[in-house]
Amino acid sequence: MRKVFKINGMTCVNCQRTIQIGLKKTKGVEDIDVSLVLERAIVSF
Repeated sequence: MRKVFKINGMTCVNCQRTIQIGLKKTKGVEDIDVSLVLERAIVSF
């Protein structure tokens, strides 16, 4: 299953990386793609 999340307030690459690392640690998450430019995360689980 894949879900797209809108992420408001990301202002830099560090924000993007922090979100990506945090979501990867979440149980059940298989893949994560966080886009700073598009302000969204696509999570596969």
